[in-house]
Amino acid sequence: MKKKTTKKSGVLLTFEHELTEFEFKLRYLNLKDITGKEYGRFFPSIRSQLVLIDGEGRKFSVTRVGNNQISGDLFSFFKANELKPGDSISVEYDREERSEDGESVIHIKSKKS
Repeated sequence: MKKKTTKKSGVLLTFEHELTEFEFKLRYLNLKDITGKEYGRFFPSIRSQLVLIDGEGRKFSVTRVGNNQISGDLFSFFKANELKPGDSISVEYDREERSEDGESVIHIKSKKS
């Protein structure tokens, strides 16, 4: 049975990001757009658990590990979405959206053609 998420308002934050070799190798993501603007301050506090949902609705467990970084089950996310360094992704975050377990939700979709 799939767990549902609840969304109470419109998307608070949307930005594009390009995966770097370093992120791919160390399996983390910077919460920065392609111009380098940082968005970490809009996310829950460091060490907070989040649910990452990809474009296919698959869920992955991640943690905010730094001011502008998330880490966790990103290897599975990269593999499931056939992502590699240089690929672009779209990040959407609404601070009021919660998983069934009460965790914050982040949507990340591949921008591959």
